[in-house]
Amino acid sequence: METDEVTVIIDAGSTCLRCGLAGDDQPRVTIPCEFAGRRQSDVSDGGEAPRPRCPLEGGVVKHWDAMEALWRRAFAELNVDPRGAAVMLSEAVGNPAPAREKTTQIFFEKLGARALYLAPAAVLRTYAAGRTTALVLDVGDRRASAVPVHEGFALTAATVALPVAGRDVTAHLQKALRVDEAAARAVKESACAVRGGGADEAALPATYTLPDGTAISLGDERFAAPEVLFAASPAAPQAVVDAVGKCDKDYAKELYPALLLAGGSTLLPGFGLRLHAGVLALAPTSKATLADAPHRLTGGFVGASILTSITAFTAMFVSRADYDAKGGRVVHDKCPASGC
Repeated sequence: METDEVTVIIDAGSTCLRCGLAGDDQPRVTIPCEFAGRRQSDVSDGGEAPRPRCPLEGGVVKHWDAMEALWRRAFAELNVDPRGAAVMLSEAVGNPAPAREKTTQIFFEKLGARALYLAPAAVLRTYAAGRTTALVLDVGDRRASAVPVHEGFALTAATVALPVAGRDVTAHLQKALRVDEAAARAVKESACAVRGGGADEAALPATYTLPDGTAISLGDERFAAPEVLFAASPAAPQAVVDAVGKCDKDYAKELYPALLLAGGSTLLPGFGLRLHAGVLALAPTSKATLADAPHRLTGGFVGASILTSITAFTAMFVSRADYDAKGGRVVHDKCPASGC
Protein backbone atom coordinates (compact mmCIF):
# COMPACT_ATOMS: atom_id res chain seq x y z
CA MET A 1 0.00 0.00 0.00
CA GLU A 2 1.07 3.56 -0.73
CA THR A 3 1.51 5.89 2.23
CA ASP A 4 4.39 8.37 2.06
CA GLU A 5 3.52 11.82 0.67
CA VAL A 6 0.32 10.55 -0.95
CA THR A 7 -2.60 12.97 -1.19
CA VAL A 8 -5.98 11.29 -1.60
CA ILE A 9 -8.98 13.12 -3.05
CA ILE A 10 -12.52 12.10 -2.09
CA ASP A 11 -15.34 13.99 -3.79
CA ALA A 12 -18.71 13.03 -2.32
CA GLY A 13 -21.73 13.54 -4.56
CA SER A 14 -25.40 12.68 -4.23
CA THR A 15 -24.99 9.14 -5.50
CA CYS A 16 -21.31 8.26 -5.33
CA LEU A 17 -17.80 9.02 -4.14
CA ARG A 18 -15.23 9.85 -6.80
CA CYS A 19 -11.75 9.09 -5.54
CA GLY A 20 -8.18 9.33 -6.73
CA LEU A 21 -4.81 10.93 -6.08
CA ALA A 22 -3.53 14.48 -6.46
CA GLY A 23 -2.64 15.17 -10.07
CA ASP A 24 -5.08 12.64 -11.55
CA ASP A 25 -7.07 13.96 -14.52
CA GLN A 26 -10.10 11.87 -13.56
CA PRO A 27 -11.15 9.73 -10.55
CA ARG A 28 -9.50 6.33 -10.31
CA VAL A 29 -12.48 4.73 -8.58
CA THR A 30 -16.17 5.54 -8.23
CA ILE A 31 -18.02 4.07 -5.26
CA PRO A 32 -21.83 4.14 -4.90
CA CYS A 33 -22.77 6.03 -1.74
CA GLU A 34 -25.27 3.34 -0.86
CA PHE A 35 -22.46 0.80 -0.43
CA ALA A 36 -22.30 1.86 3.21
CA GLY A 37 -25.69 0.30 3.89
CA ARG A 38 -24.48 -3.18 3.00
CA ARG A 39 -22.83 -4.95 5.91
CA GLN A 40 -21.91 -8.60 6.14
CA SER A 41 -23.32 -8.72 9.66
CA ASP A 42 -26.71 -7.72 8.27
CA VAL A 43 -27.00 -10.97 6.36
CA SER A 44 -24.79 -13.30 8.36
CA ASP A 45 -27.85 -14.82 10.04
CA GLY A 46 -29.32 -15.75 6.70
CA GLY A 47 -31.84 -12.92 6.68
CA GLU A 48 -32.51 -10.59 3.79
CA ALA A 49 -30.12 -7.65 3.51
CA PRO A 50 -31.70 -4.25 4.27
CA ARG A 51 -32.14 -1.70 1.49
CA PRO A 52 -28.81 0.13 1.02
CA ARG A 53 -28.82 3.66 2.38
CA CYS A 54 -26.81 6.76 1.66
CA PRO A 55 -25.00 8.28 4.66
CA LEU A 56 -25.44 11.77 3.19
CA GLU A 57 -28.70 13.70 3.29
CA GLY A 58 -28.74 17.05 1.54
CA GLY A 59 -24.97 16.89 1.31
CA VAL A 60 -24.58 16.54 5.08
CA VAL A 61 -23.44 13.35 6.84
CA LYS A 62 -26.28 11.85 8.89
CA HIS A 63 -25.03 8.28 9.36
CA TRP A 64 -21.45 8.50 10.61
CA ASP A 65 -20.64 4.80 10.93
CA ALA A 66 -21.79 4.26 7.36
CA MET A 67 -19.79 7.26 6.15
CA GLU A 68 -16.64 6.02 7.86
CA ALA A 69 -17.10 2.63 6.22
CA LEU A 70 -17.40 4.36 2.87
CA TRP A 71 -14.21 6.36 3.44
CA ARG A 72 -12.37 3.19 4.42
CA ARG A 73 -13.50 1.47 1.26
CA ALA A 74 -12.19 4.42 -0.77
CA PHE A 75 -8.70 3.94 0.68
CA ALA A 76 -8.88 0.18 0.15
CA GLU A 77 -9.83 0.52 -3.52
CA LEU A 78 -7.08 3.08 -4.06
CA ASN A 79 -4.62 0.73 -2.33
CA VAL A 80 -3.59 3.54 0.00
CA ASP A 81 -3.08 3.19 3.75
CA PRO A 82 -4.96 6.11 5.36
CA ARG A 83 -2.36 6.20 8.13
CA GLY A 84 0.07 8.87 7.03
CA ALA A 85 -1.88 10.02 3.96
CA ALA A 86 -3.01 13.58 3.32
CA VAL A 87 -6.67 13.87 2.34
CA MET A 88 -8.70 16.47 0.44
CA LEU A 89 -12.47 16.20 0.90
CA SER A 90 -15.14 18.13 -0.95
CA GLU A 91 -18.11 19.31 1.10
CA ALA A 92 -21.47 20.93 0.51
CA VAL A 93 -21.72 24.68 0.89
CA GLY A 94 -23.17 25.33 4.33
CA ASN A 95 -21.91 22.07 5.83
CA PRO A 96 -22.63 22.53 9.59
CA ALA A 97 -19.68 23.29 11.88
CA PRO A 98 -20.27 20.19 14.08
CA ALA A 99 -20.18 17.97 10.99
CA ARG A 100 -16.91 19.54 9.81
CA GLU A 101 -15.38 19.01 13.25
CA LYS A 102 -16.52 15.39 13.47
CA THR A 103 -15.13 14.67 10.00
CA THR A 104 -11.79 16.07 11.13
CA GLN A 105 -11.87 13.97 14.29
CA ILE A 106 -12.55 10.75 12.38
CA PHE A 107 -9.76 11.30 9.88
CA PHE A 108 -7.14 12.02 12.51
CA GLU A 109 -8.24 9.76 15.37
CA LYS A 110 -9.73 6.76 13.56
CA LEU A 111 -8.10 6.78 10.14
CA GLY A 112 -4.75 8.22 11.20
CA ALA A 113 -4.45 10.77 8.40
CA ARG A 114 -1.31 12.90 8.17
CA ALA A 115 -3.17 16.01 6.98
CA LEU A 116 -6.68 17.04 5.94
CA TYR A 117 -8.41 19.77 3.94
CA LEU A 118 -12.13 20.39 3.44
CA ALA A 119 -13.23 22.50 0.46
CA PRO A 120 -16.66 23.54 -0.88
CA ALA A 121 -17.59 21.50 -3.94
CA ALA A 122 -18.90 24.59 -5.75
CA VAL A 123 -15.51 26.27 -5.46
CA LEU A 124 -13.72 23.15 -6.70
CA ARG A 125 -16.07 22.95 -9.69
CA THR A 126 -15.28 26.57 -10.49
CA TYR A 127 -11.54 25.86 -10.49
CA ALA A 128 -12.11 22.79 -12.68
CA ALA A 129 -13.66 25.08 -15.28
CA GLY A 130 -10.55 27.27 -15.25
CA ARG A 131 -12.27 30.05 -13.33
CA THR A 132 -12.26 31.66 -9.90
CA THR A 133 -15.67 33.30 -10.28
CA ALA A 134 -18.91 31.65 -11.44
CA LEU A 135 -22.56 31.05 -10.60
CA VAL A 136 -22.61 27.29 -10.07
CA LEU A 137 -25.96 25.59 -10.65
CA ASP A 138 -25.47 22.08 -9.31
CA VAL A 139 -28.36 19.67 -9.86
CA GLY A 140 -27.44 16.37 -8.26
CA ASP A 141 -29.60 13.38 -7.43
CA ARG A 142 -30.63 14.45 -3.94
CA ARG A 143 -29.64 18.11 -3.80
CA ALA A 144 -29.78 21.10 -6.14
CA SER A 145 -28.57 24.63 -5.52
CA ALA A 146 -27.36 27.85 -7.11
CA VAL A 147 -24.08 28.96 -5.51
CA PRO A 148 -22.30 32.22 -6.35
CA VAL A 149 -18.51 31.81 -6.22
CA HIS A 150 -16.39 34.97 -6.29
CA GLU A 151 -12.60 34.95 -6.42
CA GLY A 152 -12.43 31.42 -5.01
CA PHE A 153 -14.96 31.86 -2.22
CA ALA A 154 -18.55 30.63 -2.13
CA LEU A 155 -20.97 33.34 -1.09
CA THR A 156 -22.80 31.11 1.36
CA ALA A 157 -25.44 33.65 2.38
CA ALA A 158 -26.45 34.07 -1.26
CA THR A 159 -26.85 30.36 -1.98
CA VAL A 160 -30.34 29.34 -3.11
CA ALA A 161 -31.55 25.76 -2.73
CA LEU A 162 -34.06 24.21 -5.11
CA PRO A 163 -36.84 22.10 -3.56
CA VAL A 164 -36.33 19.39 -6.19
CA ALA A 165 -33.37 17.51 -7.67
CA GLY A 166 -32.58 14.65 -10.02
CA ARG A 167 -34.31 12.09 -7.83
CA ASP A 168 -37.62 13.91 -8.34
CA VAL A 169 -37.28 13.52 -12.10
CA THR A 170 -36.72 9.81 -11.56
CA ALA A 171 -39.73 9.57 -9.24
CA HIS A 172 -41.96 11.23 -11.84
CA LEU A 173 -40.92 8.65 -14.42
CA GLN A 174 -41.31 5.80 -11.95
CA LYS A 175 -44.92 6.79 -11.30
CA ALA A 176 -45.81 7.59 -14.92
CA LEU A 177 -44.30 4.42 -16.38
CA ARG A 178 -45.03 2.14 -13.40
CA VAL A 179 -41.48 0.82 -13.29
CA ASP A 180 -38.92 0.43 -10.52
CA GLU A 181 -36.38 3.08 -9.61
CA ALA A 182 -33.52 1.52 -11.57
CA ALA A 183 -35.57 1.38 -14.77
CA ALA A 184 -36.83 4.93 -14.29
CA ARG A 185 -33.27 6.18 -13.84
CA ALA A 186 -32.17 4.36 -16.99
CA VAL A 187 -35.01 5.95 -18.97
CA LYS A 188 -34.10 9.38 -17.60
CA GLU A 189 -30.47 9.03 -18.63
CA SER A 190 -31.12 7.60 -22.09
CA ALA A 191 -34.43 8.97 -23.32
CA CYS A 192 -35.43 12.19 -21.54
CA ALA A 193 -34.96 15.77 -22.69
CA VAL A 194 -35.98 19.23 -21.54
CA ARG A 195 -38.95 20.73 -23.34
CA GLY A 196 -38.15 23.96 -25.14
CA GLY A 197 -34.44 23.25 -25.10
CA GLY A 198 -34.05 22.42 -28.76
CA ALA A 199 -33.78 18.64 -28.34
CA ASP A 200 -34.76 16.56 -31.38
CA GLU A 201 -37.68 14.39 -30.25
CA ALA A 202 -37.22 12.10 -33.23
CA ALA A 203 -33.70 11.28 -32.03
CA LEU A 204 -34.91 10.12 -28.60
CA PRO A 205 -35.70 6.44 -27.96
CA ALA A 206 -39.44 5.71 -28.25
CA THR A 207 -39.27 2.46 -26.28
CA TYR A 208 -37.35 1.02 -23.36
CA THR A 209 -36.81 -2.68 -22.72
CA LEU A 210 -37.08 -3.82 -19.11
CA PRO A 211 -34.70 -6.48 -17.72
CA ASP A 212 -37.45 -9.10 -18.14
CA GLY A 213 -37.64 -8.32 -21.86
CA THR A 214 -40.83 -6.29 -21.73
CA ALA A 215 -40.77 -3.24 -24.01
CA ILE A 216 -42.56 -0.12 -22.78
CA SER A 217 -43.55 2.80 -24.97
CA LEU A 218 -42.19 6.24 -24.16
CA GLY A 219 -44.20 9.32 -24.99
CA ASP A 220 -44.57 12.73 -23.41
CA GLU A 221 -43.11 11.38 -20.15
CA ARG A 222 -39.68 11.95 -21.67
CA PHE A 223 -40.32 15.71 -21.52
CA ALA A 224 -42.78 15.91 -18.63
CA ALA A 225 -40.41 14.37 -16.07
CA PRO A 226 -37.56 16.93 -16.40
CA GLU A 227 -40.18 19.68 -16.25
CA VAL A 228 -40.24 19.31 -12.44
CA LEU A 229 -36.92 21.21 -12.39
CA PHE A 230 -38.56 24.16 -14.14
CA ALA A 231 -41.95 24.04 -12.40
CA ALA A 232 -40.67 24.16 -8.82
CA SER A 233 -40.57 27.27 -6.67
CA PRO A 234 -37.97 28.46 -7.17
CA ALA A 235 -37.41 26.85 -10.54
CA ALA A 236 -33.86 26.48 -11.85
CA PRO A 237 -33.73 29.85 -13.70
CA GLN A 238 -35.32 31.69 -10.78
CA ALA A 239 -32.82 30.15 -8.36
CA VAL A 240 -29.96 31.52 -10.47
CA VAL A 241 -31.46 35.02 -10.58
CA ASP A 242 -32.29 34.95 -6.86
CA ALA A 243 -28.74 33.88 -5.96
CA VAL A 244 -27.18 36.66 -8.01
CA GLY A 245 -29.68 39.11 -6.56
CA LYS A 246 -28.45 38.34 -3.05
CA CYS A 247 -24.91 39.37 -3.98
CA ASP A 248 -23.27 42.77 -4.20
CA LYS A 249 -24.51 44.50 -7.35
CA ASP A 250 -20.99 44.72 -8.74
CA TYR A 251 -20.68 40.93 -8.55
CA ALA A 252 -23.65 40.43 -10.89
CA LYS A 253 -21.59 41.73 -13.81
CA GLU A 254 -19.10 38.91 -13.20
CA LEU A 255 -21.50 36.13 -12.24
CA TYR A 256 -24.10 36.30 -15.01
CA PRO A 257 -21.53 35.81 -17.82
CA ALA A 258 -20.25 32.71 -16.01
CA LEU A 259 -23.22 30.38 -15.44
CA LEU A 260 -21.59 27.03 -14.69
CA LEU A 261 -23.66 23.83 -14.84
CA ALA A 262 -22.86 20.81 -12.67
CA GLY A 263 -24.52 17.54 -11.74
CA GLY A 264 -25.98 14.70 -13.78
CA SER A 265 -29.39 16.25 -14.37
CA THR A 266 -27.85 19.21 -16.21
CA LEU A 267 -26.70 16.72 -18.85
CA LEU A 268 -30.30 16.21 -19.99
CA PRO A 269 -30.52 17.38 -23.63
CA GLY A 270 -31.86 20.91 -23.76
CA PHE A 271 -31.26 21.73 -20.10
CA GLY A 272 -28.65 24.40 -20.76
CA LEU A 273 -30.61 26.20 -23.48
CA ARG A 274 -33.82 26.16 -21.43
CA LEU A 275 -32.02 27.49 -18.37
CA HIS A 276 -30.28 30.21 -20.36
CA ALA A 277 -33.54 31.33 -21.94
CA GLY A 278 -35.24 31.33 -18.55
CA VAL A 279 -32.54 33.46 -16.94
CA LEU A 280 -32.62 35.97 -19.80
CA ALA A 281 -36.41 36.19 -19.53
CA LEU A 282 -36.11 37.05 -15.84
CA ALA A 283 -33.04 39.29 -16.20
CA PRO A 284 -33.02 40.55 -19.81
CA THR A 285 -30.14 43.00 -19.31
CA SER A 286 -27.93 40.52 -17.44
CA LYS A 287 -25.82 39.33 -20.40
CA ALA A 288 -26.17 35.83 -18.94
CA THR A 289 -23.90 33.31 -20.64
CA LEU A 290 -23.36 29.60 -20.11
CA ALA A 291 -19.72 28.91 -19.25
CA ASP A 292 -17.88 25.96 -20.70
CA ALA A 293 -18.40 23.07 -18.28
CA PRO A 294 -16.43 20.02 -19.46
CA HIS A 295 -16.53 18.29 -16.07
CA ARG A 296 -20.18 18.38 -15.01
CA LEU A 297 -19.95 15.05 -13.18
CA THR A 298 -16.34 15.15 -12.02
CA GLY A 299 -15.70 18.87 -11.50
CA GLY A 300 -15.37 18.53 -7.73
CA PHE A 301 -12.66 15.92 -8.15
CA VAL A 302 -10.86 17.73 -10.98
CA GLY A 303 -10.79 21.01 -9.07
CA ALA A 304 -9.40 19.27 -5.99
CA SER A 305 -6.75 17.56 -8.10
CA ILE A 306 -5.66 20.91 -9.51
CA LEU A 307 -5.35 22.49 -6.07
CA THR A 308 -3.55 19.58 -4.43
CA SER A 309 -0.96 19.60 -7.21
CA ILE A 310 0.16 23.04 -6.02
CA THR A 311 2.83 22.69 -3.33
CA ALA A 312 1.98 26.03 -1.73
CA PHE A 313 -1.63 24.94 -1.29
CA THR A 314 -0.83 21.64 0.41
CA ALA A 315 0.96 23.62 3.11
CA MET A 316 -2.46 24.98 4.09
CA PHE A 317 -3.79 21.56 5.14
CA VAL A 318 -4.71 20.84 8.76
CA SER A 319 -1.72 18.88 10.09
CA ARG A 320 -1.66 16.29 12.83
CA ALA A 321 0.11 18.84 15.04
CA ASP A 322 -2.66 21.37 14.35
CA TYR A 323 -5.28 18.82 15.36
CA ASP A 324 -3.43 17.77 18.50
CA ALA A 325 -3.20 21.41 19.57
CA LYS A 326 -6.79 22.52 18.97
CA GLY A 327 -8.92 19.47 18.22
CA GLY A 328 -11.63 19.37 15.57
CA ARG A 329 -12.35 23.09 15.73
CA VAL A 330 -9.03 23.80 14.01
CA VAL A 331 -10.73 22.94 10.71
CA HIS A 332 -12.52 26.30 10.80
CA ASP A 333 -9.20 28.13 11.08
CA LYS A 334 -7.36 26.25 8.33
CA CYS A 335 -10.26 25.40 5.97
CA PRO A 336 -12.67 28.34 5.57
CA ALA A 337 -16.20 27.05 5.06
CA SER A 338 -16.64 29.46 2.15
CA GLY A 339 -13.62 28.60 0.05
CA CYS A 340 -9.96 27.91 -0.50
